[in-house]
Amino acid sequence: MLLGTLLMGCKKDKEETPVVRMTAMVKGLPWVAYNAQVRITKTPSIHLSITADSADTHIELNIHNYNGPGTYSLWDSGNSAHYRGFIEGYGYNTFTATSGQVTVDSNLIKGTTNTNLKGTFRFMGGPVTVTDGAFDVQLLLD
Repeated sequence: MLLGTLLMGCKKDKEETPVVRMTAMVKGLPWVAYNAQVRITKTPSIHLSITADSADTHIELNIHNYNGPGTYSLWDSGNSAHYRGFIEGYGYNTFTATSGQVTVDSNLIKGTTNTNLKGTFRFMGGPVTVTDGAFDVQLLLD
């Protein structure tokens, strides 16, 4: 009986579709994600990872020791960014940022079911320059 009550208490009345937007300019060309995933882990500090795909390309942003809105450098403290895709003269490869930043502008918690992360990013790695990056992602919390 108790198990049934707990399971029914977890049922959602309405399914929500998360907001996922991630865009950038890659080597001067528009890049728009068709899907994105946000992962937050705590071991022992909070690690934020935002990954997104567009056609045959992929961008990943990682912030270690995430502590809310602010600017995070990509070359220190274990923070990183990666671009994976085909670049003329380099083939299909993964390029890791050697400079750049991720700025989380807002981390808005909406009740107990979701939170929005909005921010910007830019980085350089090898032959790849990523500018004007922006993300607006919604996490649905259990």
